[in-house]
This record gives sequence, C-alpha cells and structure tokens, in this order.
Amino acid sequence: MKKKEKTYADIVRNVIVDLPFFSIEDLSSVGVEKKYTKILLYRLVKSEEILRLKKGVYVSRKYLDRTEKENKINSYLEFIAVSLYDPAYLSMEYVLSEYGILTENTQAFTLISKNKTKKFVNALGLFNYKHTKERLFFGFKIIKKDGFLISKTTVAKALFDFLYLRKKTILDKSTFLALRLNTNNLKKEDMEEVRKYAEIEGSKKMEEITDYLWEKKK
Repeated sequence: MKKKEKTYADIVRNVIVDLPFFSIEDLSSVGVEKKYTKILLYRLVKSEEILRLKKGVYVSRKYLDRTEKENKINSYLEFIAVSLYDPAYLSMEYVLSEYGILTENTQAFTLISKNKTKKFVNALGLFNYKHTKERLFFGFKIIKKDGFLISKTTVAKALFDFLYLRKKTILDKSTFLALRLNTNNLKKEDMEEVRKYAEIEGSKKMEEITDYLWEKKK
C-alpha cells in the first residue's frame, strides 16, 4: 500500500509542478485514483508542498517559487485573482491604487463578478469579489502578461464600479468628498468615460455622483 501511495504521490508532484492551479478533477484525468487523491492532497498541504487557494483548488509551492524567480509573480497573482471566481475582472480599489486615485493603497485584490459577492483568503492574499448586474459587467479587457491571461478594467470603469457600489452611502457632496479621491490623476477622457457609464446605469443618483466628480476635478 505504501509503495502504491508513493507512486501516486510522485505522479501528482510531476503533474502539478507545471500547473498554475489545479483541482482533484484535474488529477483524476491523468490516472490518479480519486480515493487516494484527497489523502495525498491533505498530506501535501500539511507539508506545505502545495497551497490551498480555495476549497478544492491548489497550487504547487515549486510552481510558485519558479514563477517568483522568473519575476512573473505579480502577473500570476492577477491571473489567479481572476481565475478563482470566474467570470471576474480586476477593478475598484486595486486598479485605482495603481493609478494613484486613492489616497491609501490597498493590499487586497478587488474584482467585479457576475457571481454573488464572495471573499477568499489564502497564503497569496485577500481576494474580494463584488457582484454587479449582468448589464454592467463590461468595460474590461483580457490582456496577456508574462504568459497569463488577465481580465482588467480601465481606470474609468474601476472608478465607476467603485462609486456605483457605494451609491447608497454617498448621501451628498460632503460624503463624496470624504472618499478623498485624487482626481488630479484623471484625464478628461477618463472623466467622460465615467459619465458614459453613469448614463448607461441610468439612475439619478449616479448622475449626481458623476457631477460631484466633475466639480472636484475643476
């Protein structure tokens, strides 16, 4: 039995070292018997040979180490953020921080998803997913970075998503200003793009919030 288990463990190690993430189903497709898989994964997590990203999804420590040595870890993390709760795209605080729109940087990966609101915490970080309506799930591009496909929005759509999800708490201009957005880093075309999204959303509230944004920019 031990010899057989060692054989399965070797198969698993050889397979997962080249996978950006994997599940039990991925291992069963290469001939690993499922009755041994859960036991093996438990042992590999305990020995820290693999990391658990969410229930049933893992990544090899060797894969991570190699990715970091190749200076691709940031691209990989963005890829994982999108992949863990597909369909989703990077937006809101994460993108706004990159452009210096927020006065404080965020350590979390923030994404918009058509799925219900969800949060994952693992050894790689905090991944926050906010639900949006089907008709507002747009304004992003799928880009390729270091070999990874990543769904990421423009700074304007990131700002719209950020404000849209707060529209019930933005009671007036003073509560808007309390967000302390650095509008100096927004271009005129970014502002116009935000207004376009607000028009598509169609509510009086988003129209008011967009007006606050333009007034602050002046």
